[in-house]
Amino acid sequence: MSNDSSISWGIKDVVIVFFITAFGQFVLHCFTNNHFVLGVASPTIMLASTLLWVLKYRGGTLRELGLSSKEVKKYIVLGVGVGFFTFISSSLKTLHILGVFDHKFVFQHNSIVAMLEACPIYLLASFNEEIFTRGFFYQALRERLGVTSAIILSALAFGLGHFYLTKSMALLSHPYSLGLARVLSNFLFGVIMAVLFQRTKTLAAPISAHATSNLLASRYSVFIVVN
Repeated sequence: MSNDSSISWGIKDVVIVFFITAFGQFVLHCFTNNHFVLGVASPTIMLASTLLWVLKYRGGTLRELGLSSKEVKKYIVLGVGVGFFTFISSSLKTLHILGVFDHKFVFQHNSIVAMLEACPIYLLASFNEEIFTRGFFYQALRERLGVTSAIILSALAFGLGHFYLTKSMALLSHPYSLGLARVLSNFLFGVIMAVLFQRTKTLAAPISAHATSNLLASRYSVFIVVN
């Protein structure tokens, strides 16, 4: 999977799959508001759309997407280590940004039961986001723009995709501060995942890193205290 490798899809295909996924998720939200169902079904729609488009419509392969490696165990171990590093560094960055805006926050230690309940959602999200963002989107950008631009743009899209504003956040003196922290931390995370994918030539490392970081996030959470 070198910089000059050829893939079966382009940026246009990514846009089409994105809108197919968005429509499918919109229909899903019309039928249910169940958090667990949405958490499992939404990424499944994107994952299925991506795989069907690449494998069936474009005639691509799993290897092209980065889902093949002769040293899977080694890259999984590497990914777990990177996942621990990215979780700690992104948490510190988030706390720093919240401190800049003078927000009071608490560091919550969630139960093992809550973590296990969230496992299916977090693991599926990790698998789906790495296949779509790094395997599908990043490679399409790399074909057109080169490695550096592809890393930056795919990470930026990944970061912006994690921005949201809740009702409780709207009560803060700086309501967009937590959203900014999420965008920045996920942008940096996206850069690291893209570099990891580019260097290892497989999604085994990014998927295991993403899953590790997500599972740690389900165990340890930061909450802002709203006065």
